[in-house]
Amino acid sequence: VKAMDAGVMYHKEYVKIEDTDNYTSLYDKMIECAKQVILNSFDDYLEGKLIGEPQDESEVTFADKITKEDEKLNLTLSCEKFINTVRCLSYNPGGYFYLDQNKFKVLRAHKISDQKGENIGQILEAKKHNLVFQLCDGQICIDELQIPGKKVMKTADFLNGYKEKLVGNFFKNEF
Repeated sequence: VKAMDAGVMYHKEYVKIEDTDNYTSLYDKMIECAKQVILNSFDDYLEGKLIGEPQDESEVTFADKITKEDEKLNLTLSCEKFINTVRCLSYNPGGYFYLDQNKFKVLRAHKISDQKGENIGQILEAKKHNLVFQLCDGQICIDELQIPGKKVMKTADFLNGYKEKLVGNFFKNEF
């Protein structure tokens, strides 16, 4: 059938989306699920034992193609929207913003507070395991990140190597 989400469906499985899932982990879950479906039902399909059912075209949903501009993280978003944007872009292509003219990819983040502040986008804390930013409706902590030319790293590893530069230069930035 030359249409999206149309035609006969021979098997259906559900994949649970956890709060910790992102694009990459969900993709991996779906690949594993599809592999199991094929292994467990392909012979039945070839033998004509599976009875297909038409898909409900009223349940079709569409998503816009992600553009380069969509990958740029907006620090004026709510915590929930910011974190969900990070999740949908992680690990590839990865959401980013600029700090001191350097591309800073955020690959995992979580909300730590509902405390509102005036300086949206400001770094509030950069020590030990915490890199905390103020957003419009609370504060988020970045858990994993990537800077140009480096591998993905935990915040603690980033802070061990870049804390002085961060404190010296990045606190001054307006977002």
